[in-house]
Amino acid sequence: MTAGAELDRPLTAVANPARLQALRRTGLLDTDAEEAFDRMTRLAVKLLGVPAAFISLVDEKRDFYKSAHGFGEPLASSRELTGLTFCHYAIESDRPLVVPDTRADPVFRHVPTVETLGVAAYVGIPLADPDGHILGSFCAIDQKPHEWSETEVEVMTELAASARREIALRARVRDLEEYSDRLQTLAHEMSSLAIENQALADELQARRDASGRTA
Repeated sequence: MTAGAELDRPLTAVANPARLQALRRTGLLDTDAEEAFDRMTRLAVKLLGVPAAFISLVDEKRDFYKSAHGFGEPLASSRELTGLTFCHYAIESDRPLVVPDTRADPVFRHVPTVETLGVAAYVGIPLADPDGHILGSFCAIDQKPHEWSETEVEVMTELAASARREIALRARVRDLEEYSDRLQTLAHEMSSLAIENQALADELQARRDASGRTA
């Protein structure tokens, strides 16, 4: 997707309940930085020759940066940003969002990070889960206009595919952990029920024995 009037419309994906549920199911929000993700953003910066790249997970209130390479403080430490960002636009589609010159675009020049972070050019690849929910984006920015080449977009797409696999893996691990917890809870309940049943059986047997003696 290129910049332009196509995006001059209300953003609806951010608040989609199914998308938000899928995002939280990954268990990645507010987690520590991980080398598996940081390696990808470092590589994007190196291959594209840009100042910064990041892996953004977008909930209803903010962008949470699972990885952010090249950002200064305070963003490097907080790893989150509230308000409208380019990632909100990136998750509206399953196609790359390519913006060569943010200040020259009638829509994107109004995104706050054009001024606060100096975003003069942006490329973002949507990060979808296996069910097609767009959780965030794998993005790179430049602080000067940048005509993103087809090869650069392909590089970002390949890196985003790796990021999607890592995210899917985390979600799968979380599902397995929850399933294990449910099994343990069920086992505990079954054990408690077995103890109760045994106590009842013992009580019934004691009553039979007592009845036999009085007879």
